[in-house]
Amino acid sequence: MGRALVDLDRYSEAGAALDEASHIHDAIHDSPAYVNENIESRTRLLLATGKAAEAERGIRNFAVRDAPSGGISETSMQASLLRADVALAAGSFSAADESASRVIDELRRSAARDFFSAFEARAAVIKGKALLRSGARSEALSWLERGVSMYSALMDESKSPSLADAESALARCLSELGKNHRARRFAARAEAILATHKDIGRQFESPLRDLRMSNETH
Repeated sequence: MGRALVDLDRYSEAGAALDEASHIHDAIHDSPAYVNENIESRTRLLLATGKAAEAERGIRNFAVRDAPSGGISETSMQASLLRADVALAAGSFSAADESASRVIDELRRSAARDFFSAFEARAAVIKGKALLRSGARSEALSWLERGVSMYSALMDESKSPSLADAESALARCLSELGKNHRARRFAARAEAILATHKDIGRQFESPLRDLRMSNETH
């Protein structure tokens, strides 16, 4: 519930719900899986409200289980993605790239790769964003295109905020590369997705607003 409230721009309610859930987890010595869910949702809340340093401290409590014999650790990949998101928000682009790449490389070697397509899509987008903000626009483009393609296959193309976020980043990259026609197309697609939601978090709207402001000054 906390994650949904964060996506809906209801940050105060999300914080209260996550605090209540955290108290319950502590009182009943809940399974690490449920505690991890709370940490992930709280991380999304903290990043959405510009508190990257606090988010970084919080993810240290994320419980990682060892991989089964011959397999991969889902929680290890989740932790890497959280670290990548936090590093990106904190401006540590190299660290964000490294953490996202760790997930991508692990899945490439795994027979279970198809079961974790959402993880791979998220990692590709984070890596693309990190490269873009580092100035490596051409390399960023291929990763953002890959992330958008994967999300399009996994999500509802008309409603997914995650897809809209990826398309916003791709539009920014294309714009910086001077590919303005394609940039406008992906920006319009992202705007159309967000317009289907009566309420949507600022973390989804801000990239498009920043892109519009950037284009207006050029």
